[in-house]
Amino acid sequence: PTACPVCGGKVGKNTNTSGDMSTDLYCQNPECEAKATGKIARWIKSLDIKGIGDEVLVALTTTPHVQQGVMRVQGPMVNSVADLYRLNSLADQLATLPVNGKTFGKKRAASILSEIEKTRILTIDQFLGSLGICHLGKRRVTIIREAASGKLEKVTDWFSDYLVDDSSNLGIPGIAPEIQAALKAVRPLIEDLLHYYITIKTPEVAAPALTAGPLAGKTLAFTGFRPDGDLSAKIKASGGTIADDLSKTCTHLVQADTSKESSKTKKAKGWGLTVLG
Repeated sequence: PTACPVCGGKVGKNTNTSGDMSTDLYCQNPECEAKATGKIARWIKSLDIKGIGDEVLVALTTTPHVQQGVMRVQGPMVNSVADLYRLNSLADQLATLPVNGKTFGKKRAASILSEIEKTRILTIDQFLGSLGICHLGKRRVTIIREAASGKLEKVTDWFSDYLVDDSSNLGIPGIAPEIQAALKAVRPLIEDLLHYYITIKTPEVAAPALTAGPLAGKTLAFTGFRPDGDLSAKIKASGGTIADDLSKTCTHLVQADTSKESSKTKKAKGWGLTVLG
């Protein structure tokens, strides 16, 4: 496609960790309606807010509601992540929200509001990693923050030029400018959330990396799948490190199907990394 099917905006490719262009096309319009809804969906999924599936989210982001007292028709209840935390003032309207031809109901509305309340206190990793910023999931926030050795412990630190200036040491030389631009673009939302709704708690101190074991000093990237909790635990217990994405700092690439050779496999072999099944 040469244009976004939702907003008609320009499409293009993004850069990946190594600075190469992605194979996928993305809408480049930051105001795209589908992109905005996608960021809300990302927040909900990342923080495991139960009860707001795709159908409920569509209803929340498209169904006009009536302002009580003046009987004035307003826009949808939810237009941004911050609006999720304003739903407690719209409990009655939420209870009457039509979803698939049925009224939402007070009990279901109360359950969702309770789930949202559980996410008012977050670590910086959870907060930044749930905003739906390209290349910046929770795990990558953790990796970057730990590599920064205390220089990115506050949300405001992430708006500085340090993210780009020291991008090589942070492991994001190819994507740091894109991450920084995206962070600055959502800064009003971030400040709104932190001022009114979200409290950042101190993240737990990670256990020091093991210096002994069969995988000591090894960094593993994955393609075709992500290691589950059990596999991740075994890798770490063996002294290994799991990379958020493939880069030259990795020592191994583990792929799901050894009979196929993906672009990541070719790149890993070109860098001299060990490729495993």
